[in-house]
Amino acid sequence: MAYSFRYKCFFHQVNNATRLDWAIDYYFKLAACNQSVRERYGEAVIDIPGHETVLRPKDTIQKLCNHLGVTCSEEYLKKCSNILYATPSITRDKIVWTEEQKTRVTEMMQNYPFLKDYSFEEVPN
Repeated sequence: MAYSFRYKCFFHQVNNATRLDWAIDYYFKLAACNQSVRERYGEAVIDIPGHETVLRPKDTIQKLCNHLGVTCSEEYLKKCSNILYATPSITRDKIVWTEEQKTRVTEMMQNYPFLKDYSFEEVPN
């Protein structure tokens, strides 16, 4: 059964507005937690978008190491970079979204500065 579900999700768009509404609510609860951490700890927190890690792995890992105050060798950066996917995954295309859901997500994103570079229509580069 699990295999069948994964197979369907991989090759067909999932159309379940109720489940997507739940996922949207859950995502923004997590975003609110992240915002609280950022407000509490300020500059001790570093935002690293997932697409940055995929598109520019060496630069992103170096930025993280610098932030943590640790030294990372060129070999370490290369090994970390080699295990990452070559392109970001765009999972939102695997789901059927209503216009109301798109609008709601776009509006909710405005409350979180770390989501400012994202939009529904464009993939960050």
